[in-house]
Amino acid sequence: ITQGDNRVIRCPLPGKVVSVAVTKGQVLEAGDEICQLESMKMEQSVRMATGGTVKNVKIKKDQSVDAGTALIELQ
Repeated sequence: ITQGDNRVIRCPLPGKVVSVAVTKGQVLEAGDEICQLESMKMEQSVRMATGGTVKNVKIKKDQSVDAGTALIELQ
């Protein structure tokens, strides 16, 4: 998968995954929450910009992520 592939949803900022709100096979709409991140002692909700079906979940709870890390892959 290439960096510019719109089927891969990437982390917008570095932090730690507090919770994952999606599962493989789930159909998501624009605005649906993907995960909660803790960054600089603040919790941020990462949401879908467009709809899609989850092919793979690339993160897990308590994982540290960098900006640009793949969160989920869409079909």
